[in-house]
Amino acid sequence: MAFVQRIETPILQGIALTKSSFLEASAAATIVHFYGHVDFAEAQPLNHALSIRDLPSERITARDILNHRLRLGAHVSLVGCESGRSQIEVNDELLGLATAFFSAGAASVVGTMWSIDFEDGEKFQERLWEELLQQATEREGVE
Repeated sequence: MAFVQRIETPILQGIALTKSSFLEASAAATIVHFYGHVDFAEAQPLNHALSIRDLPSERITARDILNHRLRLGAHVSLVGCESGRSQIEVNDELLGLATAFFSAGAASVVGTMWSIDFEDGEKFQERLWEELLQQATEREGVE
């Protein structure tokens, strides 16, 4: 993930990545990037969750994100199986992680609607960030 060094954002991984450290860091970040397992709870979309080390106590659910605030205008990338899926509720509202991140203040959310292999997710994110960083560099050169 070569792009991570170029986007100048804190990196939480291994034992440093916990539910509380993710929520704390994401509150101030302009870019939130999660790369890991996602549990899609079709019957209970507010339980759709980012899974940290497969520990039930460390799951970050859509409900947790709805009760959280991001830096206004933040970008969120979720590289995990079905991270962009939502469930339509009785009142025609979409519920899931993407909706929760938008409600928390994100300006954009990128996720997947299907299962994804680790290698494919890595390739996609590398290409996405390569393009975004190139466009940002080109804009800076014009201004």
